[in-house]
Amino acid sequence: MVLAILYSLSPIDIAPDVLPIAGWADDILVLGTSALNLLQTYTQNPMRLCLPY
Repeated sequence: MVLAILYSLSPIDIAPDVLPIAGWADDILVLGTSALNLLQTYTQNPMRLCLPY
């Protein structure tokens, strides 16, 4: 999730933010996918996020 946030804030993207729809769409796609992955991991095993392995 941290990497997804850094990607969204980074000026270097797959589609630059200068292109209004495409620039925002890739950021939303990366953040949404990361959030869904985090949610799925948490619902399968809540303790997994607390343990380092």
